[in-house]
Amino acid sequence: KTGEIRALTIDLNFATGATSDMGMGPLHAHLMCGALDQVYAIENVMLTCAVKRTHTATCTSVRAPGHFEAVLLIETVMDYVADNLGLAPELVREANLKPHYQFMATQNLGGGGVVQPGGVHGNTLVPLWNKIMKQTKYWERKKKVEQFNASNKWRKRGLAITPAKYGMWRTGGQAAKLDILGDGSVQIGTSGIEMGQGLHTKMGQAALGVLNKELKVNIPLDRVKFVAQNTHIYPHGSLTGGST
Repeated sequence: KTGEIRALTIDLNFATGATSDMGMGPLHAHLMCGALDQVYAIENVMLTCAVKRTHTATCTSVRAPGHFEAVLLIETVMDYVADNLGLAPELVREANLKPHYQFMATQNLGGGGVVQPGGVHGNTLVPLWNKIMKQTKYWERKKKVEQFNASNKWRKRGLAITPAKYGMWRTGGQAAKLDILGDGSVQIGTSGIEMGQGLHTKMGQAALGVLNKELKVNIPLDRVKFVAQNTHIYPHGSLTGGST
């Protein structure tokens, strides 16, 4: 009656297109399975996932591979339960929120490494949810939305709230090489790929933070140059992903 979910069974098929690359193949499915729980505490979950080739163009991953599908899937489950029980979707989500001691610092069902076994203590999910609901006067505003929709045939309004989490993990240390040149400039090479996420800016700031302190100088960031990535110099690098 409260919408609390005790068990969940899901059968999934991933349509990869004419070929199956790592992005839309096992890796993509693995990441989705690992993120499926999101912020919800469901005691029993059985998930089967199959990767299928189809007579369509090959698919590949972009940002948040697997995570986006996981959010869409589990939130669809919440909406389905709410609709069948005649409950507000917010109440069903609230009934299934994880208490702090069940919130693991990993992607639970797979993917990522356990950062803190035993749960994340001090997790603020439930207090944050309650605070947002109160400060935004959510139920009061939703009632006004329902009144508006009841009195307008063609114009409609909507109001919703959805909690979410995104997995975090640490990979091993990666290769980098730093040269201080005679003209005072700094040259940095790394195994990572700059693709718009600001990797070079972050590395330059980190390097200058140490150099300027130790050498008692003030090298500006525009004096830092980055060389092209080369596996002859920086071998065995990990993938560049996860907003690194």
